[in-house]
Amino acid sequence: MFYREATEKDFEEQFQQFDIPDEIKSMILGQKKVDGKIVQAYRNLTGEGMMSLRNRCNRFLAIVKAYDDFTNGKKVYTDY
Repeated sequence: MFYREATEKDFEEQFQQFDIPDEIKSMILGQKKVDGKIVQAYRNLTGEGMMSLRNRCNRFLAIVKAYDDFTNGKKVYTDY
């Protein structure tokens, strides 16, 4: 597998892939973590299973943290 340095456009594309309600995104962005309160609020909105929602939230959080590193000048890499 090959990697390249991530760009702003890469992050825009990643963020667009997440179909997470804005209310839940705001909670994750505010806390910089995923806890039971966030997952339960998400479940109340969608009725989906807790594990799949937690996994989706954690994937979103990983992109948020990588973007924070990127904006703070750290090198972040993505695959081709």
